[in-house]
Amino acid sequence: MKVGDKIEVEIAEIDPKGKFSLVPVLADGTVPGKEAGE
Repeated sequence: MKVGDKIEVEIAEIDPKGKFSLVPVLADGTVPGKEAGE
């Protein structure tokens, strides 16, 4: 991955101050490190 590359992300959490926690989404639509059903 390089600066300027476009990636797909999922919002994992929004804290009380409005800060987003993002996690990458793989090409097949899965989130790395996340078990099915979570």
